[in-house]
Amino acid sequence: MKFKVLLATFLAAALCLAACEEQEELGTPKISVDPTELSFTQGEGSQEVALTSTRPWYIKSQPDWVGLSVSEGKASTKPQAISVSVDANKGYNRTGELVLTNGFGDATVLIKQAGASGEIKTGSGTKEDPYTVAGVVAYVQSLGKDVASPEKVYVKGIVSSIASDADTYTGSGTFGNATFKMSDDGTTNGDQFYCYRILYLGNRKFKSGEADIKVGSNVVIRGKVVNYRGDTPETSQGTAFLFSLEGKDEGDGEVNAGTPSGKGTQEDPFNVAAAYDAVKNLKWTDSKTYEKVGPYYVKGKISSIDQDYTYNISEGRTYGNARFNISEDGSETAAQFILYNLNYLGDTKFTSGKTDIKKGDDVVIYAELMNYQNTKPENAGGYLYSLNGDTGSTTPSTSVTGTITEIIAAADETGVAVPEAIVAALSSQGFIATDGKSNVYVYLKAEPTVKIGDKVKIEGTKTTYFGLPEITGPKVSTLSSGNEVPRTELKDITASLDAYNASVAEFICVTGKLVQDGSYYNVEVGGAARKATPSSLHSSIDPKALVGQQVTMTGYFNTIHSTKNLVQIVVTSITPADPNAKYCSVSPTSIPVKADAGSASFKITANAAWTATSDNADFAVSPASGSADATVTVTFPANQTEAAKVANIKVSCPDAGVEATVVITQSKPSSGEALTISIDFTKEMAELPQASANGITDGTYTWSGQTFILHAADKFYQAKSGDNFYLLIGKTNSYIQLPAIEGKSLVKVQFLTGAGASTAVIEDIAKADGTRLNINTSALDKGKEYSWEVPGEPGAAYRIMVCNDKNAQFQNLTVVYE
Repeated sequence: MKFKVLLATFLAAALCLAACEEQEELGTPKISVDPTELSFTQGEGSQEVALTSTRPWYIKSQPDWVGLSVSEGKASTKPQAISVSVDANKGYNRTGELVLTNGFGDATVLIKQAGASGEIKTGSGTKEDPYTVAGVVAYVQSLGKDVASPEKVYVKGIVSSIASDADTYTGSGTFGNATFKMSDDGTTNGDQFYCYRILYLGNRKFKSGEADIKVGSNVVIRGKVVNYRGDTPETSQGTAFLFSLEGKDEGDGEVNAGTPSGKGTQEDPFNVAAAYDAVKNLKWTDSKTYEKVGPYYVKGKISSIDQDYTYNISEGRTYGNARFNISEDGSETAAQFILYNLNYLGDTKFTSGKTDIKKGDDVVIYAELMNYQNTKPENAGGYLYSLNGDTGSTTPSTSVTGTITEIIAAADETGVAVPEAIVAALSSQGFIATDGKSNVYVYLKAEPTVKIGDKVKIEGTKTTYFGLPEITGPKVSTLSSGNEVPRTELKDITASLDAYNASVAEFICVTGKLVQDGSYYNVEVGGAARKATPSSLHSSIDPKALVGQQVTMTGYFNTIHSTKNLVQIVVTSITPADPNAKYCSVSPTSIPVKADAGSASFKITANAAWTATSDNADFAVSPASGSADATVTVTFPANQTEAAKVANIKVSCPDAGVEATVVITQSKPSSGEALTISIDFTKEMAELPQASANGITDGTYTWSGQTFILHAADKFYQAKSGDNFYLLIGKTNSYIQLPAIEGKSLVKVQFLTGAGASTAVIEDIAKADGTRLNINTSALDKGKEYSWEVPGEPGAAYRIMVCNDKNAQFQNLTVVYE
């Protein structure tokens, strides 16, 4: 017995000594591998490398055809043997990098493997020797991020993927282009080249009945190429077309514009060839940065019309303009001059009863000219000067002459004349004119030559733009300069930014932090969802040095940008805010809540003393006072009455001169159980239009016994991707209006986006009048399910709204009412 005790004691001591031995001294962090290069034959195989890492290590990156015996390891000063294996290579020779890291450094192994097809050919980009996909990928990478090739090149490959039916030539409808990827072997492995909205054979639009692309098609494309954002080799937008499909081609797409003639004047307009000459050296960077010339008169025959944008159709959408092409002889094979969103005769919007355009019409247009995407002569604004010899009237006969107050009350499309007004503010596209009592925006479509303080005479047409009166097509004469500007009363909208709107161009200011968003500048007010932004900022104002500071932006109201939730201002000044000025803002000012017991909150941004009081004893406010920024929480019991309950929370900040009211509306109790409606768009629905070519703009449908209303700014239809369908609807302000159910409130919206949906589309929930709830302000991902809680009001209709110029895709939709 004593022996056993002694043995146990001895073993315990031994273990203790072992545990107390010193750990391996690792020293400074290091990582290395030997050898640093491995070569394999085309079959499966494996080789060993010795990795030494004095800190724990793991795999940072590896080619998908390379495997490792272990994916991580412990720290050691001694080499660790790792087996590196490769799959059999039935394609071209390939090279990849295996990168191992310990967080302090990397160790890289270059892995080369022979392929059954040998060394890949890259080509030279000519018609006789097109680039392979591998070749063009290497070429665009050598150009740098977002740098387009200086010349058009030829690229050959095999179509490896098409996102959806809508991306084929047939599926694109009137657009007549296609979007797909191609590779050297037709698989989705390895290098891929993205062909984006490229035209059909012969550099023209696809026509119904012609051969379409499919996965496995052998193609050659021609166009400029670019490494988009540095990681996507693709065609440069608007420059490429399908040169050949399964060996068939219709030429290299080059068109001889012919012999230039004309001076670009009203008496002697340019022909299409002369318009080509006028723009051939102009530079185009993007839709906001491009060179232009003119305006000039250009004549030709209508060769094609975008049937979704004839004058008649766009008049129904309130656009009142058209999109069409002209050529010398009216054919689609001759050189084309593109007319995009061109106003009607007399520089007016088209209205019912007037003559629409048709193919073969003789036209003269008057516009500035640009070289769109450096390859396509196109108009920049402008209007149809004559249609088959009829010029209409460039300026409506004047029917109202008077002050600004008088002319803004005139009916739209009325000719107006203001004998005297003072220039009060400038934008890059026009100016604000004032008579001291009213203000109006004068839209020039170009930076004005007049100056603030000029007394001017204005003749033009009174129109309304997003609810605000303005003068378009103006003739402006300067009478004198250096006059004092009679400002209308200044209104500070800082505290009411989220709720602000007006039907006239009020003189306003807002104070907040100046932030830069790309090439734009916004003023952010603490606690407010909406921002203020300059409307077409004039070149004389440069606020860049004030970014990040508290500023006051002053100017004239010029509409609400509903998609981006911005108050737009024709700016007179952006100045540093008074550091001693007191301010107070409250947001939001309207909060709907459910009937259940709960709480809601709003934000106060302030540097002065404030109080918050409720006029409803059931709604308790905390904190009820403060002198700095705060989140105020309002708690309430369940609503057990037969009607909605309302609490007005009054926020008072005397030192800042602010009194605001936050309205909290609590729904009445729901009647009965929750109601759930689910719609599966992955199954073909006979009641919906099928494919892009049959898309429509408006439709009413009954699903699960309830009424849904679909409206598209462009069109909606059911498209097919693989074996499944989906609903496509686009673009800005398109919506699915959900049912209004008596006694019940919308509480949840859930949907699955399309597998090939745009990753830039923004969708949100809006009221039936289009007012956004701002439940979502970010772009959605493709193939992802979203679930949004909605504070719906009883019996009210809501919309799922598209908030930017993109297409939304839905695989399914579920809505829940309580």
